[in-house]
Amino acid sequence: MTDESRPPEKGDEPPQPEHPTDPDSETMGLEPEEAPPTSPGDEGATVDLPASGGSAKGPDVPQMTFRIPERIGQYRIRAIIGSGGMGTVYEAMQETPRRKVALKVVKAGVASPSAIRRFEFEAQVLARLRHPGIAQVFDAGTWDDGSGAVPFFAMEYIPNAKSVTQYAIDNHLDVRERLELFEKVCDAVHHGHQRGIIHRDLKPDNILVDSSGQPKIIDFGVARATDSDMAVTTLQTNVGQIIGTLQYMSPEQCDADPNDLDTRTDVYALGVILFELLSNQLPYDIKQAAIHEAMRIIHEQAPVRLSAARAVLKGDIETIVQKALEKERSRRYQSAADLAQDIERFLHNEPIEARPASIIYQVRMFSKRHRVTVTSAAMIFLSIIAGLYGTTTQWIEATRQRDRAQDRAESIKGLAGQLLSDLYESIYKMEGMLEVRQEMAANALTTLENLQARTEDDPDIQQFIADKYVQMGDITGGIRSSSLGDRQGALAHYERAVSMRRSLAARSPGDPVLKIQLAAAIMKVGDIHKRRRAYEDVLEHYGEALRITRDVSGVEAERLASTLLMGLGDAHKKLGDLETALKAFDESMVLRERYLDANPSSEAGLRDFGNILLRIATNRNVPDEDYAGAETTYRRNLEIRESLLALDANSNTFRRDLAWAHYYVGWVLQTQERNDEVAGEYAQAVKYVTECVRRSPDDRRSRRDLLTLLDVLVRTRTSEGDGEAALPMCTEALAILEPLLQRDPENDSLQADAARIRTMIASVSK
Repeated sequence: MTDESRPPEKGDEPPQPEHPTDPDSETMGLEPEEAPPTSPGDEGATVDLPASGGSAKGPDVPQMTFRIPERIGQYRIRAIIGSGGMGTVYEAMQETPRRKVALKVVKAGVASPSAIRRFEFEAQVLARLRHPGIAQVFDAGTWDDGSGAVPFFAMEYIPNAKSVTQYAIDNHLDVRERLELFEKVCDAVHHGHQRGIIHRDLKPDNILVDSSGQPKIIDFGVARATDSDMAVTTLQTNVGQIIGTLQYMSPEQCDADPNDLDTRTDVYALGVILFELLSNQLPYDIKQAAIHEAMRIIHEQAPVRLSAARAVLKGDIETIVQKALEKERSRRYQSAADLAQDIERFLHNEPIEARPASIIYQVRMFSKRHRVTVTSAAMIFLSIIAGLYGTTTQWIEATRQRDRAQDRAESIKGLAGQLLSDLYESIYKMEGMLEVRQEMAANALTTLENLQARTEDDPDIQQFIADKYVQMGDITGGIRSSSLGDRQGALAHYERAVSMRRSLAARSPGDPVLKIQLAAAIMKVGDIHKRRRAYEDVLEHYGEALRITRDVSGVEAERLASTLLMGLGDAHKKLGDLETALKAFDESMVLRERYLDANPSSEAGLRDFGNILLRIATNRNVPDEDYAGAETTYRRNLEIRESLLALDANSNTFRRDLAWAHYYVGWVLQTQERNDEVAGEYAQAVKYVTECVRRSPDDRRSRRDLLTLLDVLVRTRTSEGDGEAALPMCTEALAILEPLLQRDPENDSLQADAARIRTMIASVSK
């Protein structure tokens, strides 16, 4: 393994990805005993945080802390219109042609030469926007204020303008008139989107309405044109810049990656504005919340229903607003035009395209907010099922109508099995639900075991119980999803599940489903041995599971076999038998390619394929010093991870995968001494895994990943003399952990994690 004080050299290899887990949830990451290469990186890369583009205090009178310039280029300054985090807006008179303009001047001292070049290019794009609903950009350039080049925009001046919400209040607009006004706003936003420009700071203060009732969007694209100019100093500074617009930020914008935004970010902001325009209040109350808490609310908490603010708005218009405010981009309106068209349909009494969220989706969102309630409801449901089943079995004994009674018992078991599976799976997919999953599985296990004791030796109930032992193992210490990190406890649960599934399979030796379930449980026992580094035991358990799986035909059996082969390859590699490991990887690759060919849109198949690509690159390309080939394969894996997260933005598993995909690309670039690109990849890795911890702070695996990748970034930056650039991400990570420490001050693991981050902060602070 690479020494932490130097860059990777020929002969080094990146840390082996963590052994994959069950067929539908493979994982990647670092072995606990391994450390990543941590050395020089790209001093030019920056850590991205949300851009502001607006005042932190809104349109209040600006604080006069500087002298107003008399002239900027050909513009004579007349007065200040407003001032904020990004800069100052002046009322100015242009000389040629002679006209009044609004001159927006970006803050001095925040522009690098490369940022200035990008700014000039973006300004040319903005000047081509021509729409009655967008305040036109007439001119853009830079001027020297004595401290260096300062960018400015000359924009259309809008006399007697009011924000869109204030205009509606002052003119006593009814609901219909407000919707008609909002349609014009959507049309203007769509015009900018069609020309490839995202506003990214839509809010009422940036939508002005003139005396004729024509809305004018200001700063369209200005945030994009200037965000590369915003120097990253400290988290506190950036918090000051974004607080003013945080209410209107989409969940993905809170993730602080400007490259991950698309037009649907503006659609979300339009949804917030529409909510406010119709109800005179905001869908979230985060004014007094700390920054991390405000972002958590935006990510997780459902907005206030429009009808709760104004009962008369219940119905289609509420559904329209809810669709615009969906946290998952794929569930929102896909364009501002789509939003406007649904409003048009509503105004003309036509059926709207938006539909209320499904029951399953609502259950999932409700569960995020009310974990205790959901757990209690699940337990009540289990009690009812147990009572119904117990009563029915007594009825079987007491009545002559045994066929009808038996049918009823079978129906109840089927209902219980389906609902338990659906409810558990909906919770399983949510981040930060470890405690709920644990309590639900534990109580279900107790209920089912009691039920088993009151009935005959029922194979269906046995199967339910075995499933619950597997779930308890996954939650307690499984390596294929977030867990509480108790490997020994997990091993006990998995071994109990194996024992029960062996018995079930022995009763029905020809049942392929029971064989696959048994193989999967044996594999999970092998997982724990792998974490214990007992690789001979890993070979024994994975080998047995593979032999069982090979006795079953079908694509799902092949998929499980491909997982076991990859795990066997990992174990052989650890035992020093690279030749046997590569044979196992190659066979796994063949099976995974075949599965993906048959199921090209399968998320599980894509994820499987990405994992085997990592094995091939790490164990064939890198040992052969074929770093160009390794880079190609790592980048192919990166593309797969990006596409998967785009399909399911709420998946912490996909987010974690993407973090490590960026890490591997950074590692192989570092190996090739392409240091100008390295730190950017490591920063992306830290960004994604930080979000994993924010969403699921109790998951020890995510916290371990965060510490490892932060350390990589800090060492890389520090070795290039730019350690302070890593400070914002370190500070953000500590801010996420501090509420956990307050809740559980005796938690040694959390204390140790926080101490490590404080040490990193001290090392990069000047």
